[in-house]
Amino acid sequence: MPSRTASYILVPSITFSGLLFLIGIGGAWYMHQANRTVSHSLDRYLTAAQVTERLVLTVRETRLDLLRFLETSDESQLATTRLRLAASDKEILSNFDRNDDQEQVLIMSFQAFAKRFDELSKLEDGENRRVATLGLIESLNQDILPQIEQRLRERQQLASTASRENQQVAERFGFGLLLLGVSGAVGGLVLGFGAARSVHYSLVQISIPVQDMAGRLNEVVGPILVKSNTDLSTLDNSLRLLSDKTADVVQRFQDSQRKSIRREQLAAVGQLAAGLAHELRNPLMSMKLILQTTAEGEFDTLSKRDLLVFQDEVTRLERMLQTFLDFARPPRPEKQIVSVSGLIERTFEIIRTRSSQQDVTLHFHSHGGNDEIEADQAQLRQVFLNLLLNSLDALPGGGNIWVDVQAAGQPPTGEDSFRTDETVSSLGRSGCSTEHAGYVAIRFTDDGPGLSSDLVEQVFEPFVSTKHTGIGLGLSICRQIVESHDGRISAGSCPRGGGAEFVVHLPSRIVECPGSTQPISSLL
Repeated sequence: MPSRTASYILVPSITFSGLLFLIGIGGAWYMHQANRTVSHSLDRYLTAAQVTERLVLTVRETRLDLLRFLETSDESQLATTRLRLAASDKEILSNFDRNDDQEQVLIMSFQAFAKRFDELSKLEDGENRRVATLGLIESLNQDILPQIEQRLRERQQLASTASRENQQVAERFGFGLLLLGVSGAVGGLVLGFGAARSVHYSLVQISIPVQDMAGRLNEVVGPILVKSNTDLSTLDNSLRLLSDKTADVVQRFQDSQRKSIRREQLAAVGQLAAGLAHELRNPLMSMKLILQTTAEGEFDTLSKRDLLVFQDEVTRLERMLQTFLDFARPPRPEKQIVSVSGLIERTFEIIRTRSSQQDVTLHFHSHGGNDEIEADQAQLRQVFLNLLLNSLDALPGGGNIWVDVQAAGQPPTGEDSFRTDETVSSLGRSGCSTEHAGYVAIRFTDDGPGLSSDLVEQVFEPFVSTKHTGIGLGLSICRQIVESHDGRISAGSCPRGGGAEFVVHLPSRIVECPGSTQPISSLL
């Protein structure tokens, strides 16, 4: 999308250029049509004038032939004249307008003359021929020739007028081109001046925050000299200087962040070691007591009961170590298309026996729509199973567990989006910003004792648990799994009036981050 400054420059330029283009196209089309019309008229008038001029010559030659005939009485002269008159009659009929009254009279006069000329050869008496010949000559002089000469002058005048109009069209075309060129030049100057003002104003606007940024960086990296000039070269130098100083600040920040992450990692390792030592102490203490009792007693071997205790404690140790490994190094999800509703129904089958024993009723409701997601089926089942088992642990005397599945546009993005008694975990930290076609919201609620306000705020932290036998890593592992799927998990109080509520948002379609898959932590 172009910037506002670019829009201020491009929109008037494109509009003015388009207007000039349309004016040029329209003017060229108008000039072409006018020139075509005038040229057609000029061609027609010139052709008519040429025909009329040939007709004048024909009439004059006919008059000359008749005068010779009076002197010689040679009928061979009449044969040549007859052929000439026949050709002229055809030319008159094809080039003169019968709808014009004057030309209609001329056509009739010429045809009448041709008819009288044909009758001349039929006369045998010499005196009658002489009188008829004189009458034809008089008709040519008094009637036909003046009309034809008048038509010739008119057509020559029309041709001259059309020629002048054609010249005027050419002059107008040249003037239009000159006007278009001048308008383009003036418009270019105006637009250039406006663009220069806009760019200058933008440079002024940029220089103000640049100077402000330089003043702020003075406190961190020392004094920075930024000139107040608003030309491009000065601003470029100032921005380069700020870029270098900003890179220095970013480097310091990254160093500080790496140290902070290192301190957090060491703190997490210490917390993990303390939790691991605490959890390992109990089974090791049980095995130590059995060994001490055996060593101090009268039996040299362990009984079957002692071996079973050893086996249970070793199994317990193995399970705890696996839990710690899952928390410290979660496996990479192997994603495939998974139906959330189908996975929940299969998870229900796993806990149905225990729920029946505890008199807990399972309620499942899907609001329809597409609930297929890309996820690791085993890891997602672990999340659902952990949440359902926590609800069962909270309902030793019976109760209800509800699971609702529905499509959601976007998960809540902040604490203000939740009720005041809820807390929210962070979004998936996949190392890049992802966009999804939508989310599937899975809501787990029960009517147990619920979560206290203090516990809600830290329920997803490691080693936080309300159960005496728990190690407090189940919900932390659930959060890691959900976040590895670019999802979000939140905890709060059940809106039905008591009990706990956990909401899992998972993207229905994951758009992979382009480029490198290197995590952000490795870039800092």
